[in-house]
Amino acid sequence: MAQSYCTSQGVGEWVFAIRRNCIGKSPRCNSICLEQRENILKAINGQRNSVACFDAYHVRKQHARLRVDSSNTQPDAGKVNMITYGYGSKGCSWRPNHCGPNYCCCKAFNS
Repeated sequence: MAQSYCTSQGVGEWVFAIRRNCIGKSPRCNSICLEQRENILKAINGQRNSVACFDAYHVRKQHARLRVDSSNTQPDAGKVNMITYGYGSKGCSWRPNHCGPNYCCCKAFNS
C-alpha cells in the first residue's frame, strides 16, 4: 500500500517506500533515504545517481478488517476501513517525537 501511495505522487522518477520504525528515536526520512542510497541505486542497476526523500506516509495498523467476499457483492460496502495520512515533503524531516510517518517515500534521480 505504501509503495502505491508513494508512486501515485507523480514525481516521474524511480520510487521506493521504505518502512520507518515508529518506536523510540527513529531517524528522519531524509536520513533513511540517504542511508539506503546504495541499495536503491543497485535495485535500479545504477540508472540514476542520487536519492532523496520526497514524501512520508502513515498507515494505521489498527483498522477494521473487511469480510471475505466469496460472491460479487460487497458485504462491507460503505464502511470505514483503512486509515492513512500523507505528510507531504514535511514528513521527510519529521522530528522523532512520536510515531509520525511509518513509511518514507524515496526517489532515485539524476542530479
